[in-house]
Amino acid sequence: MAALWGQSPNPMDPWHRALWGRFMGVDGVLLDYAGPSGEVDLPTPEDCRLGKPNALAWWSPIENGAFFTGLYLAGLCRRHEQGSNAQDRERARVLARGLLSLARTRSDSGFIARGLAPDGMAFHTVTSSDQIAPWFYGLWRYLRSGLPHADERVEILGVFRKTADDLYRGGWQIPTGPGMPAGSTFGNWVWKDFRGAPRLLFVCRAMADLTGDPVWEDRYRRYCAETPLRALTNRLAVIAEGMGRDVRGEDPALAENCWVYVVSQAMVAALLEMETDSATAQAYRKSLEATAAQVYPLLADIRFFRSLPVSVDWRSLKYWKVQASPKEAEALAARQYIDWMSPGRMHETRFMREPLCAAWISMFATNAEYRRRALWTLGTARALLNPEKLTTSLFFAGECAWYEAVARGASSLTPSAPPVVAHSEGAPDWVDDREIPPWLGARFSHWSSRPTRCRDKFAVVGAPGSFEGAVYLSVKRGLSTLASTPFQITLSRGAKAFLVVHQMGGYAPGAPWIPTTETLSWCPNPQTTNIDRVYENDLAAGSTVTIPSHTGRGETSYGIPHGLALVPNIQK
Repeated sequence: MAALWGQSPNPMDPWHRALWGRFMGVDGVLLDYAGPSGEVDLPTPEDCRLGKPNALAWWSPIENGAFFTGLYLAGLCRRHEQGSNAQDRERARVLARGLLSLARTRSDSGFIARGLAPDGMAFHTVTSSDQIAPWFYGLWRYLRSGLPHADERVEILGVFRKTADDLYRGGWQIPTGPGMPAGSTFGNWVWKDFRGAPRLLFVCRAMADLTGDPVWEDRYRRYCAETPLRALTNRLAVIAEGMGRDVRGEDPALAENCWVYVVSQAMVAALLEMETDSATAQAYRKSLEATAAQVYPLLADIRFFRSLPVSVDWRSLKYWKVQASPKEAEALAARQYIDWMSPGRMHETRFMREPLCAAWISMFATNAEYRRRALWTLGTARALLNPEKLTTSLFFAGECAWYEAVARGASSLTPSAPPVVAHSEGAPDWVDDREIPPWLGARFSHWSSRPTRCRDKFAVVGAPGSFEGAVYLSVKRGLSTLASTPFQITLSRGAKAFLVVHQMGGYAPGAPWIPTTETLSWCPNPQTTNIDRVYENDLAAGSTVTIPSHTGRGETSYGIPHGLALVPNIQK
């Protein structure tokens, strides 16, 4: 460990240099992505006015300027604590100035722009909670760091206070900018979800911390005890449940999108740092452990990362039209995503972004096992990732995770490697599953137990009688914007194989799969039932069968990955 993480020079310096060399905008706002030589095509003021590629700026290089810059500024404040120099101090100021520029785009609502066009003024009209929360968190860390000089501190605190006041007056709704209907919003901090709850409390507590104003302390205590919209418990209890609350309730896909929870976890840790009431502090400790437990499985996924080509040509995206509301902008962005995603981007998204953000989240918890595994993730990332070849800037999460590890005394722990990967769960002894990629999460189960479609995602409500006695193979849904991954299995005994095929995009698997008259039905939600076609194939002992990719696509997604029922021949 000492050789891997030697303190001189800083082990994160190669990542640090790559980030500042290729991904830092001239306005001090971090870009989402850049080409191999740092090339980037920024939206023009006209693009911003028209909402291109969409009014949320999704898939553009300035999509997450406030989000990424706020988080990265917090990380640089940690770096400063651990041995700063003049360059570090100046770079922190650059980021702080960049964040201030995003707040000056609209002066009457609490709006924080995502990013700016090259003129330093134009911006896309729809921002989000994920932009505004890191903006607050990064500037709060900066104000507490001792880095800003007196005049700069007064300036930042004035903008900080005004933004908080505006959001409070707006009922903590996330406002939109010019070009959207007056009063329109995109998200809020008063809903029942965990994602927003600590954001509301943090801003109130940070205002009390920075200004000493008792009004904000009173609001903070009141909001702790308040029951959020559609919740059954108070906000403090919602926070205590951690990220898993949203995964179980709002959307199971959030389990593999922990990047949007880094700031929520960091804010819970900051709330604990400022808290004086023991019962409230205990709720925050419980929350930190619960969210770290939720992201724990993601830490091992760094080993699946592969460096593949990624396009940065956002102008090739289709379907643009004028958007009259945030909902229309979101629908357009969702339709464009299927063409924006690619295997290379998937690897940077799912196998780089998620493990590194999970490592950062883990460093805020106290459980040594989470931190040891996170250290293994960071060490593996240093061996696998060449920051000079990455397209997305989100490897900064690994840099910041290391600074948090040092700040919290976790860097001295011995890394803990994950257990040996099982290729699938429950494979019978007559099935060779070695060719199934582990990240597909394959599961074999007896049909009598009524398996779900895509593992635990969708309930099966009707199936052929010919499946009785079968072993059923299901894999995770994965990214809906990519065609599913094909794979093979080999059987040591003969069996009848039934392939379950989602009817999307006119896809059919072709030979050797023969269509039957049977179907399988499943429910993507309580209001909808989907009917899948069933194909068959007779397999002799020793056969290798390919479960093909589903290449049929709709407007915003590819077809659901295949299910496979294997009915073994009766052995006499």
